[in-house]
Amino acid sequence: MPCRDIGGYKRCLRASLLKVYLMASCGDSCVSFMGTCDNAFYFQEICRDLDEDSFKMSSQKPKIYWVQSKDNKFLLIKPGCQFEVNNLNNDQLQHSDCKFGIQPYLEKGQGRDGIPAMLYAVVGNKKVVVCCNQDFHIHPEVRVDLPRDIHDDACSALFYMKKIQGSGKYQFESAMCHNKYLGFEPDRNNSTLQKLVLKNVSEGEVDVNCILNLSQK
Repeated sequence: MPCRDIGGYKRCLRASLLKVYLMASCGDSCVSFMGTCDNAFYFQEICRDLDEDSFKMSSQKPKIYWVQSKDNKFLLIKPGCQFEVNNLNNDQLQHSDCKFGIQPYLEKGQGRDGIPAMLYAVVGNKKVVVCCNQDFHIHPEVRVDLPRDIHDDACSALFYMKKIQGSGKYQFESAMCHNKYLGFEPDRNNSTLQKLVLKNVSEGEVDVNCILNLSQK
């Protein structure tokens, strides 16, 4: 069976299940291939050493993206650590306030569809994480670093990242709130802006305002 090197890993294709051999290790681990975005390959590892309803930070290095709405407005973090969605020119796109990291996590067993992940921006030496609360509102949470282990299957900062087939677009379902997705809606205080929200999307439905375009330069 042919194998290819991808980012330091040797990948052997076998239907939808991939077996990854670490080049510097004598061991191996099984993963399910979940999808790609630009040059990033996303895998869901099958972990046998995690506690029930727990997540472990993936060893995969986070990728940095611009996050866009359907009308090509960009998500950014404003002074005071508030999220905003606005038009940006090429010069503004070079600033760090509109670049968001995606940190994938490994989940025990096969739970909900998608890749568990945290979405964050870097401000100074801290990370501003996209979180939701019990009232289904999105708010920024400032952290020194992201947790390596999560023992709560309803973590407010965790979202299931689901790829729209044949595109660089994704849906992000809240781990805390089933059928609630990250999305965009007009800002009532400023008609030229949008804001990041958590929206209800019934199973089997598609809300174009809850589809996020992830792109890299």
